[in-house]
Amino acid sequence: MRHKLKLAAIALIALVMTLLASCMLQEQDGYPDIVRFSAEGGEKTVYGDGQPYHLAIRTYDGDGASKTIENDSTTTVVSYQWLTVRTRLLSRYLEIEVQPNPNKGKSRTLYIEAYTSFNKYAGIKVVQK
Repeated sequence: MRHKLKLAAIALIALVMTLLASCMLQEQDGYPDIVRFSAEGGEKTVYGDGQPYHLAIRTYDGDGASKTIENDSTTTVVSYQWLTVRTRLLSRYLEIEVQPNPNKGKSRTLYIEAYTSFNKYAGIKVVQK
């Protein structure tokens, strides 16, 4: 009986630690989870608490482009397919630009990955109808 109680306690501790670790990986650092655009495209600025130092644009399969902000660069721009993301050194925002969707009525999606100050991560899903 005591052995089963110990195993249950260990399993519970492992479950709690796993849940806490998964929450830490998904922290948005104040940035939104999703940004939506119309078929016409356009620009939106999103704000967060952390300063981005590495940006990437990815497909669901992981293909894409990325760039680390360098100390001598004031503005960093990452573009992939129909999406462009800009930020400035020591800023707390991302400028997101989406090109018009030539396939009217068909939705498309890309993902922005932003690693911010204090090694936090913001994953932003960009959807265009």
